[in-house]
Amino acid sequence: MFKPLTLIQGEIGLSSTIKIGDIVAEPGTRAKGFVKVAETSGFNIELPVNILNGKLPGPTFAIIAGIHPVEYPPMEGAIRLANELDPSKMRGALITVPIFNMPGFQAKVPGAPLERTQLTMAFPGNPEGGMNDRAAHFITTEILTKADYAIETHGCNFQETCPNHIIMIRTGDQKFDSETAMLARCFDTEYVRRALETHIRDLPKKGYSLMTQCAKMNIPCILPEVGSAGGISSTTGQIREEDIQWFMDGVKNFMRKVNMIDGESTLYDPNAVSQVHHFRSKSAGWFYPMAPNGAKVTMGQVIGEVRDYFGAVKESIKAPADGVISLIWTRPAVNQGSILLQMFEIGPKVSSLIP
Repeated sequence: MFKPLTLIQGEIGLSSTIKIGDIVAEPGTRAKGFVKVAETSGFNIELPVNILNGKLPGPTFAIIAGIHPVEYPPMEGAIRLANELDPSKMRGALITVPIFNMPGFQAKVPGAPLERTQLTMAFPGNPEGGMNDRAAHFITTEILTKADYAIETHGCNFQETCPNHIIMIRTGDQKFDSETAMLARCFDTEYVRRALETHIRDLPKKGYSLMTQCAKMNIPCILPEVGSAGGISSTTGQIREEDIQWFMDGVKNFMRKVNMIDGESTLYDPNAVSQVHHFRSKSAGWFYPMAPNGAKVTMGQVIGEVRDYFGAVKESIKAPADGVISLIWTRPAVNQGSILLQMFEIGPKVSSLIP
């Protein structure tokens, strides 16, 4: 299912030259630089782009990180992959954008501060729109059109914790869903959360995620959730190495699976998430999680409490079924309606649902 790249100049048997903006990577080489995607009244919006163009033909794999640019482990992983992999030994191409939301990265916020919105639902973008629309349009037209596979990375930001896991789209197209599941199963995770089956091609023309945009373009894409509390260690102040490596290991395992790089690959068989429960506070006060991140809990177990400022319990949150704590809001002060917890109910193995 490899898509033909634009041929600028090449040799028979070699891959084609890849050009994104003014960045050009010949077969067997790497290239990097900034591409201007929009202008403001005071400065340009430029995105960092890495191209590793393998010497021989193969699939093109795109990694877009930093949509929420305070979810650091996969962003760092994307930078390291672009420096560590050797394009002269690769088949196909790896294209990475380690920081998609540059204004948010500089402002240290998850959203898009120039327009006070989110980039998560900006696709496919609009070349005549605002900052978000133009950035999304660049990714769609300059990168996704070249891609055979893609990853949209995320993680838990500063006020959240969650176990590393994968989210994937389920379309009902068996071949496409199998390819997507294969990509997901290259990551050593216990859980894969499958988005609800959607008639992808019947969606509106704009206003959805990069992963959904990929599905509309017939590009298998997954969303790894990598790291908690921004991925920053509370002891060293650095990005947690185990989260960076988990992400990089999954990417390289997939690249081995599709023969982009040499080596044996492993297909893991995580459990599918059968249902997701979200819990919001009915009371204002101080939130106390009662089960740690990733803990297995049983139906009726108290998994959190909201207390007043003298320690009296105002509200107990109980698990509605057996499951796993999949997200904890880590800031104690909560208002009515504040996010508290998320819980997964666990279903069968992914391999039994999608061959």
